[in-house]
Amino acid sequence: MNIEFAKVEHSKRLSEMVLAASEELRGIDFNEEGWERFVNSNTTSEFEAKLSKSELIIFCCLESNCIIGFLSLKDNEKIDQLFVAPEARNRGVASSLWQRAKKNAIENSSSGMFWVRSSSVAIPVYQKFGFMCEGNRQSFGGIKFQLMRLEVNS
Repeated sequence: MNIEFAKVEHSKRLSEMVLAASEELRGIDFNEEGWERFVNSNTTSEFEAKLSKSELIIFCCLESNCIIGFLSLKDNEKIDQLFVAPEARNRGVASSLWQRAKKNAIENSSSGMFWVRSSSVAIPVYQKFGFMCEGNRQSFGGIKFQLMRLEVNS
């Protein structure tokens, strides 16, 4: 398992992974409007655009030159996305990605205040990282989420 920065040539695989992994959440965390917005914001071309933005860093976990998971961190504080391929789950991929992203953020002057809008199935994963739920589940643009926060002393 190797963690590295995502490259533009990874865009197609990142898009495929998000859409395949999210299908199970379609009826839980999305209404039709939200699902359409989500799909449109995770196309290959959208990932190519995301990778050109300086405020967003995407870390990939590779195994045998195949991406098995990724985490995107915005402004060194917001976990924008965290996905692990179903066949690679429960092997420490998410934890390895988080540790690398957190370390990178702290080395780059992060305040140590992290947050995420978690899907319902990812809440336990973030809790294992130390994140705490803040308030009740919310909905925005047809997408339901749980706001979670973590303060890390660097």
